[in-house]
Amino acid sequence: MTLAEHWDDRYENNPASKLSWYQERSPEVDFISDNVGKATPIIDIGGGLSPFVHELIAREFTDLSVLDISQFALDEGARNVEGRKVDWIQANVTQWTSQANVWSVARSRGISFLNGRARSTELLFHGQ
Repeated sequence: MTLAEHWDDRYENNPASKLSWYQERSPEVDFISDNVGKATPIIDIGGGLSPFVHELIAREFTDLSVLDISQFALDEGARNVEGRKVDWIQANVTQWTSQANVWSVARSRGISFLNGRARSTELLFHGQ
């Protein structure tokens, strides 16, 4: 079983609310809403079933990406975006390099990234 298959299985066979890392609400959204513009490029790393991107959509943010190793989680997340454009990226973050996009905000519950370098914070901002 590949790592991607492992995570697909975890998401497919467990309700999101029962996963240890699941949050009903993303506390970072209020901070982001108060501090960056609606067109700011934002990526949620490992955010397949997270409510984060959906909360940003509800607040009319427009340049959103979600990266997750699980295609199942991304497909489930994409079903709930009500036709809004979100860039859904299936990749293992430890092996992934963005080819096109630059994000001003990177959010991850474990690691945040800026310009390809890992940081130990949950939320990272890059001045525009």
